Amino acid sequence: MSLPSALLSAYREWRELDVSFTHLEMGQRLAPTYDVENDLDHLHSSLCAQMDEIMTHSRSPHRSIAGETLAALSHIEAELDRIEVGFEERQSLRAYIAATRALAEELERLPPQWGAS
Repeated sequence: MSLPSALLSAYREWRELDVSFTHLEMGQRLAPTYDVENDLDHLHSSLCAQMDEIMTHSRSPHRSIAGETLAALSHIEAELDRIEVGFEERQSLRAYIAATRALAEELERLPPQWGAS
């Protein structure tokens, strides 16, 4: 069974989004966005691994992972709203959060039997 085009489109858009986690990469722990960047980086790694496994059919999707990602994104977005950060940096992180949310929502829409032989 092939993956839905909406999921593939959301994944492509998510992967193409150019977001650098500058403060995280530079180890600037005191930067206001450091924790947000760190949390998003963890989600990024997790979603990359999950999508690789789904696309190679080595694992069926776990809807709970999509739900956990959506919950984490809500928490991260609330944290981003709470901190003082410049407009451009905030918008860049918001765009990444929106693309990550779109991907997680598409993962959540996969039928439970997807990938079952």
